[in-house]
Amino acid sequence: MPEGAWYYDSLLYVYQNGIFSGTSATTFSPYRDMTRQQLWTVLGRMAGEELSGSGVFSAARAWTIRAGVSDGSDPTGTLSRQQLVTLLWRFAGEPTSLQGLSGFLDAVQVSAYAKEAMS
Repeated sequence: MPEGAWYYDSLLYVYQNGIFSGTSATTFSPYRDMTRQQLWTVLGRMAGEELSGSGVFSAARAWTIRAGVSDGSDPTGTLSRQQLVTLLWRFAGEPTSLQGLSGFLDAVQVSAYAKEAMS
């Protein structure tokens, strides 16, 4: 990863703290789409779960279902913005918001399941 990249400090932090381990033993791929199973792994690690090795994604899936963050479906599917926000919102304990979505041009495109999380 180039030291001058805008994400350098953040990437170094998540790597040093075992939150992200990269897309291989020697690479990170900050411009690739993230899959659901990758996010489950990150969130599980943030929650203190020991997730590594060959069965990492299966263990992350089991954790995310137990924690109520995801239903565990479509593990290799890439995340849309509303899916990402919804999973993060659930991980945060489903906090309430007084904000609406009316100020956003794409508000009508937000699915019903994601409206509260997106707000």
